[in-house]
Amino acid sequence: MTHDTEQDEAFAAQALAALDAGEELDETLMDAAAPWACDRFLVSIQQLEGVVLTVGRESLAWLDRYLLEELQGEPMEELHELFTDAACFFGECILSEAGGVWSYAGQPAILFGLPTGGTRLVLPRARVEAAFIEGASQSLVALFDELVAARGPAEVA
Repeated sequence: MTHDTEQDEAFAAQALAALDAGEELDETLMDAAAPWACDRFLVSIQQLEGVVLTVGRESLAWLDRYLLEELQGEPMEELHELFTDAACFFGECILSEAGGVWSYAGQPAILFGLPTGGTRLVLPRARVEAAFIEGASQSLVALFDELVAARGPAEVA
């Protein structure tokens, strides 16, 4: 993932520090922090697991398996930063294929517009934790597929 060359790195660092500290973020800070946390997740997985992930469905399938198979038995309190970064990665995957905007609703959130005119609030962190705790019934890929399908056919420009 690349960052806008105009983006102020100091602002992004401040936003990421606030996200790490669990502080409440406005949409501007969340929009700045999420891509950096996503990048941090991709780098850490490559370093820890030797796996190169990209923003997309295949990498979400890998994350589903990782949460189910590799992290089981790990104490949740030791997974805080990993879950935050994985949630931002999940959110960036949603944004890339299904659209939406970063928001904040007590935790990082995505507002996803529905073709019917309504909106849906997606909580990536809550879903990552649910996938870890409950397993396949809370699959990240399943929610991703649902949101992409809900988007409807892409408009032709």
